Amino acid sequence: MDAIVSTATENALQIGGGAIKRHVGYFFNYNEKFEEVKHYIEMLSNARKRVQNEVTDVEMNAEEIEDDVQQWLKQVDEKIKKYKSFIHDECHAKTRCSFGFFPNNLQWRYRLGSNATKMIEEIKIEELWNKRFDKVSYRVRPSIDSAFANTGYESFVSRTKTMEMIMEALKDSKVNMIGVYGVGGVGKTTVVKEVAKKAQEKKLFNMVIIANITRNPDIKKIQGQIAEMLGMRLEEETEIVRANRIRKRIKKEKENTLIILDDLWDGLDLNRLGIPSSDDDDDDDRSQTVVKDISDFGYNKMENQELFSVNFKMMKKDMLFADFNKMKKEKLSGDHKGCKILLTSRSKEVICNQMDVSETSTFLVGVIDEKEAETLLKKVAGIHVTNSMFDANAIEIAKMCAGLPIALVSIGRALKNKSYFVWEDVCRQIKRQSFIEAQESIEFSIKLSYDHLKNEELKRIFLQCARMGSDALIMDLVKFCIGLGLLQGVHTIRDARYRVNVLIEELKESSLLVESYSTDRYNIHDIVRDVALSISSKQKHVFFL
Repeated sequence: MDAIVSTATENALQIGGGAIKRHVGYFFNYNEKFEEVKHYIEMLSNARKRVQNEVTDVEMNAEEIEDDVQQWLKQVDEKIKKYKSFIHDECHAKTRCSFGFFPNNLQWRYRLGSNATKMIEEIKIEELWNKRFDKVSYRVRPSIDSAFANTGYESFVSRTKTMEMIMEALKDSKVNMIGVYGVGGVGKTTVVKEVAKKAQEKKLFNMVIIANITRNPDIKKIQGQIAEMLGMRLEEETEIVRANRIRKRIKKEKENTLIILDDLWDGLDLNRLGIPSSDDDDDDDRSQTVVKDISDFGYNKMENQELFSVNFKMMKKDMLFADFNKMKKEKLSGDHKGCKILLTSRSKEVICNQMDVSETSTFLVGVIDEKEAETLLKKVAGIHVTNSMFDANAIEIAKMCAGLPIALVSIGRALKNKSYFVWEDVCRQIKRQSFIEAQESIEFSIKLSYDHLKNEELKRIFLQCARMGSDALIMDLVKFCIGLGLLQGVHTIRDARYRVNVLIEELKESSLLVESYSTDRYNIHDIVRDVALSISSKQKHVFFL
């Protein structure tokens, strides 16, 4: 019994001694623990800064931040705030006051030492400073609002019927391909974007995709546009592999996808882009179906008869050949399974002959009438009331624009809030030009809009945008601007990003740039680009060489 009591007493003393040692340590190790908490605050702050820098970079590319990253940042902020509050506690000053060998206000040293020890234990367990993320962000599929933004869209009575017919074709389950054509600058893209928005509102499609084809189609770039709208990343280099991935992704949308291919100049093999077609099923499956059909007609019985075996085999071969020819014809005629295709072009011949779109599903977007043209010009120019001083000039300028919205909007933005004398000067320039073709009036209006940009920096950025082409990345533009010294008073990459984004918005307001399918890109109309390149060539800008 004495031995048991002795052992229990020894254990109790050891436990009690450990507890006493720990509590005494709160007094004498206070300064050491205080410095250790400061060290961990610095480690947490550095880790947070590293992650935040990554977050800032991807946010500039319009990517969404992963939930666990956001939660980690929030948690770290709370911890840093808590630990800094401890460090700056005014009670620390009281611990420095002492009398003789023993410090004064021992309770402060004990309490603060105890708190510091608990914080350090908490920090070591959580190890927030040591967190590593595989990725901090993810790409978001562009919303219909951003991809089909029609800033300043105007509805014209003269186009109501055309838009209604396009909408009816979209609703028709028997129509797989639709064509929209019209002269350059008439507003084909604007019309199809508005129709696509209405179709989406009516829930006709689960997915709406738009890709800009341009005069010289770059298959990989077009595939990239489609992939971005699908929320995909295409890492592969070969067209075929990229096309296969896109095809599989589109087919998952279950036959409810609208694909708009804007600005075709020539025929284009849609299968190269990855757009599903009617013969995407395995050829072997189709062959088996044909053989089964033959069996249903009793031809297999003939095969068992030696007399007809040769004839049967020849007949089966002919039927298979005919079936595959039919499949090939379906492919060429645009029978695209699982999605509806809407094409735009300046040429009806490209739509109907080269892309095999039925004429009954092909629609012309014509110029707007004179009254609509005058109203649009005055609205864009900021003339909202009848003003005899401007009316005559507005009528003259609207006639020059030949009912083409791109010309009306460009010249209207250039004349916005300008005096009567500026309007009169423009009219005099128009009379001296003696425009013969509509294209000449468009070029004049774009050049006028360029001339009225507020400063040389904006002009240089616009010309560089044109040099880079349609649907270019804004970050690529930033790099060129920094490298070529096109920005004034900008010394950091971050400042350059913000400045370029501001300038792009100003160019959009001038109608020299337009919205792209993605917020991290800008777009430029091919007519505007041609005029800009002509200006660059004549002025011999250094980056054009």
